[in-house]
Amino acid sequence: MKAVQKELAKVKSYLKKNNMKVEELKRDEAFTMFLFIYRGYEEHHNYFNPRIRNKVQELMLHYLFKRYKTGEQQLGER
Repeated sequence: MKAVQKELAKVKSYLKKNNMKVEELKRDEAFTMFLFIYRGYEEHHNYFNPRIRNKVQELMLHYLFKRYKTGEQQLGER
């Protein structure tokens, strides 16, 4: 979980440094709408909730399991 927290802190720092914002506007059964603000411009984007869920699941698997396998493989190659 520390790795996730570190990466999230990096992302938040990057967003703040570049004066960017991302906000969730609304959500229904199928879609979630986000507002992106960058350099005074606003964009609204809808994302399919099952796609968000699948991406979160993929990231969780990476951080909980695959990240260590990659690290072990790199140690073994030395």
